[in-house]
Amino acid sequence: MKKIRIAGLRQVTNLSQVEVPSLPMGLSQMAQILILLAENGINLEFVVTHAHADDTIDLVFGVQRNHIAAALGLLRGMREKFGWEEVRSRDGVGMISLFPHGSRAAVIGNFLSAFKDAGIRLLTISFSLSAISGLIEERLIPDALNALSEYFELPG
Repeated sequence: MKKIRIAGLRQVTNLSQVEVPSLPMGLSQMAQILILLAENGINLEFVVTHAHADDTIDLVFGVQRNHIAAALGLLRGMREKFGWEEVRSRDGVGMISLFPHGSRAAVIGNFLSAFKDAGIRLLTISFSLSAISGLIEERLIPDALNALSEYFELPG
């Protein structure tokens, strides 16, 4: 199999994943969450949303593990204010991002195939024109990098 050349690869460790499920579809509460986190110095390494047919949206993001307590504290305050059912978190998460050249469909397909071949479950995945990012269990990052090396060639 011919490897696909990519522009770069990034890995981030020491993350926690936060999920705020079933927000009202309007952007107001999501905007308030993101602004509150930013005002408190909490940077997001990863953000993805998922809309449901019942006019709700799930917000999932990754923060540095040393910011998880502060992020959850802020979200609990908002949860009480808005009446959300829950806020979930998961520690021990890492992120791998690929920066593609050319056919994004091929890159995304091979990205997914590499994880499937390695038996690694993607916790969350995000696609954009500039990057393909996935959150996985942090301990599996070396296995994921090895699997990706079968499909992709870094420049240089």
